[in-house]
Amino acid sequence: MNRADLRGAYLGTTDLTGANMRGARLQEADFSGGSMRFADLGGADLLDADLRRADLQGANLTRTRLMGAALRGANLLDADLGRAHVGGYKLWSVGVVHLGNTPNGNALMFPTYRGWVVQLGDKWRGSLVELRDFAEAAGGDRPHLEAVLREAELEASDRPDTIRRLAIRWGPRCMTGLLPHTRPV
Repeated sequence: MNRADLRGAYLGTTDLTGANMRGARLQEADFSGGSMRFADLGGADLLDADLRRADLQGANLTRTRLMGAALRGANLLDADLGRAHVGGYKLWSVGVVHLGNTPNGNALMFPTYRGWVVQLGDKWRGSLVELRDFAEAAGGDRPHLEAVLREAELEASDRPDTIRRLAIRWGPRCMTGLLPHTRPV
């Protein structure tokens, strides 16, 4: 399905685990409740797509256009959001937060059932604790990373139930085939 044109298609019951959908045109497509675990959606256009309750664990979402995408209840554990275009209020409502720009790239924070994950461009990803350790060892980038960390901790404290809700929804389903939680990207 590389570069496929599936605008407006209903694919919610289709198992797209591991599918190559790189560069696909998926505007307004309905994937609600579907499985796209480890799918390659790099560079795809998901403008206004319905991804509510979709299983996107480990999916490649780099350079994906996600403006207006509905992601409430989606499983983003280990999904790669590097350089994803994430404008729009719908992403904000599910906890995906733009934390600012750093010399390492665009800083995003998103919830997974195991906790909050911060991604810095396509160079680094980890938990808030790991971000604190990374900032302490960063040298010249330290002020930028400390600012991102402060913003991330503030945003996480404003959403105390987000992780618990995701753990209830996705925790038992995601216990097999997990990727390492933190890795350079």
